[in-house]
Amino acid sequence: MIPQEKYIYKKSQGNCMMPVICPNDALVIKSARDVDFDPGDVVAFNRGGNLFAHRLIKIIRNQKRIVFLTKGDRDLFIEQPVEYDWVIGKVVAVNRADNIIAIDNKKMGFYNKFLFYWLAVYYFFAATINSKYSFRQSPDSDLGKR
Repeated sequence: MIPQEKYIYKKSQGNCMMPVICPNDALVIKSARDVDFDPGDVVAFNRGGNLFAHRLIKIIRNQKRIVFLTKGDRDLFIEQPVEYDWVIGKVVAVNRADNIIAIDNKKMGFYNKFLFYWLAVYYFFAATINSKYSFRQSPDSDLGKR
């Protein structure tokens, strides 16, 4: 049983973290003041009034501020930096159809690397095939002139 006082519960909506987090999963978020963050953790943050949960890639610290670099597991690129003040906490579990699924960043780190490289290869070949075998109509084609 998860004690409620140190946790926040929010429903997920997007699909950028699938299959780890699916739409309509209930996220169990441990408050930012109660956790240490490490690369590989899933961080919940507020940007523009919307809740996001993305994988933490890197923490950048300087004298004035702390910034997180994050990305969704299905996204190819790191997004704009997340200010520490925007961070709500760390997603520690997902409630999917009344099943609690713990999110372990060590296991997910391997999964994230595998997924990132697989998607990079897929998009490279998809772009290559699309440009090589484009089905665009040539100007002298008589298709569509009938």
